[in-house]
Amino acid sequence: MKKIILYCATLLFFSYAHLASALDLNARPDIQNYIQSLYQQYNFDQHQLTSWFEQTDFNPHVLEKMTPHGKALSWHEYQKIFITPKRIKQGVDFWRKNSQAIHNASQQYGVPESMILGIIGVETSYGENKGSFPVFSTLATLAFDYPPRAHYFQSELTHFLLLAREARWDVINTKGSYAAALGLPQFMPSSYRIYAIDADQKGYADLINNERDAIYSVANYLSQKGWHAGEPIATPARLMNPRYATFAHMKQTASFSLKQWQNFGLIATAPISSHLTAKAVFMENPGFHDPWLTFHNFDVIKKYNASNRYALVVYALGNQVAETAGIKS
Repeated sequence: MKKIILYCATLLFFSYAHLASALDLNARPDIQNYIQSLYQQYNFDQHQLTSWFEQTDFNPHVLEKMTPHGKALSWHEYQKIFITPKRIKQGVDFWRKNSQAIHNASQQYGVPESMILGIIGVETSYGENKGSFPVFSTLATLAFDYPPRAHYFQSELTHFLLLAREARWDVINTKGSYAAALGLPQFMPSSYRIYAIDADQKGYADLINNERDAIYSVANYLSQKGWHAGEPIATPARLMNPRYATFAHMKQTASFSLKQWQNFGLIATAPISSHLTAKAVFMENPGFHDPWLTFHNFDVIKKYNASNRYALVVYALGNQVAETAGIKS
């Protein structure tokens, strides 16, 4: 009896998986309308578009990954994922291989070498993990079967198809992350088309295989998003007034000068001009909050990913790699 139940459950699972991934264009007027709009606006071949959609399985695993599961990691646990001896070594090796390009990009765009290294390291472990999800399938799934952000991902799908046409990519087999980010710096297709740099002047920017292009593109992205050359990013802080810990649970949008923060009881541990404006960020750990003061450039890193943890781990990893490599800031 148990064997029969197990067999039936297995059969139902595979039937559901097939139904979840199968695509019948006749039953999807939304996709037919999308194909028509691409033909009208961008002169895409309708038969080719139809063929790509018919070859594509909608991927339920992508939808699962878009939904957070489990308890959020503490700042201590989150750091341990990204700041490891292996990743620091990878960063140093990457810098040694590309030191001239990283230096030149830093000089041209006013972005520290450490932050270029931090972003590429956090995003893909310096190219080790660029993603294994077919980008077209991923974007088609999110554009038409993920209502919360369907408009955004439909726009990204259009950008991807335009990008693939411009770069002559294989639409079906190009790989990226589960959210369709591409290459060493994990640019979304729209960012790729706007910010990618052809560092070698070969006629196209290749962020998937060309490390120089990826380096210049990260620096260009941060510069275009408003990086202030020479200004600080973040500094650990010391809490002198225990009652101030209540601010950890408030919206972290208030900006004050370091002198004002000091009057409130939050003191920067690094020698930074007391007239600079900063925000307070409290990184959550079991039983306590780790206080930081963050500056304008920290918010620029958050244009890449809106999470405070992301921006801070980029900052921390980049500094670790730079220190290990002996990079002079």
